[in-house]
Amino acid sequence: MPNQTEAALTRHWAVLIALISQISQLLGHAKWIERATRRRVLHLIRVAEALARRWLILNAKARGLTEPSRKSRDTSARSDTATGDRGATPGFCLLEPDPVLRAEDYALEPFAPQATPMPAHAADSASPMPVLSLTPRLEALRDLVARPDHHTARMARWLRRAADKSRTAFVRLHPLRVGRPPGAQRGAKSCAEQAALWWLDRLARDSLLPDWVP
Repeated sequence: MPNQTEAALTRHWAVLIALISQISQLLGHAKWIERATRRRVLHLIRVAEALARRWLILNAKARGLTEPSRKSRDTSARSDTATGDRGATPGFCLLEPDPVLRAEDYALEPFAPQATPMPAHAADSASPMPVLSLTPRLEALRDLVARPDHHTARMARWLRRAADKSRTAFVRLHPLRVGRPPGAQRGAKSCAEQAALWWLDRLARDSLLPDWVP
């Protein structure tokens, strides 16, 4: 593996770990947090998840784990049931849903602009919000950091199955969404986490092209 690809994987892995640590510090052990803090944590979780998916794709492609072979498929199929604690931790979601199209994205005729809805947090910005819905996503990210090889194998298996199904049906060839990665902000590319996300998104998408060589 060339130094450039290895360096990108190492660098972005460190950024991902630092980002998950920042999320953990913001959440702490509290069951309720302020709305502004929750919005910040939710944004960081989106960035971390997007960063992790692209790191897994690049890592799987660079190590040649996505090549179809009977042996690799059989091994990956047994890996899920080999451990007795299957389901003990929330599974990291590999699939990235496509963004919802707005009316202006596909309408050919002029349309009347709708009134901008008032944000829910504007009515009562002082009331705290529960963190219960964020905890499983954080635990899934922590499990990914604890077992990167396991989740890289999951991503490789996802890509192999998608390639096999594409021979007979129209399916998604990769789990990444169309357009910008979740949590990406065009105006904040100078931020370390944003710069890492944009660059890793490019590397991961390039690795999915035919005849790509790491």
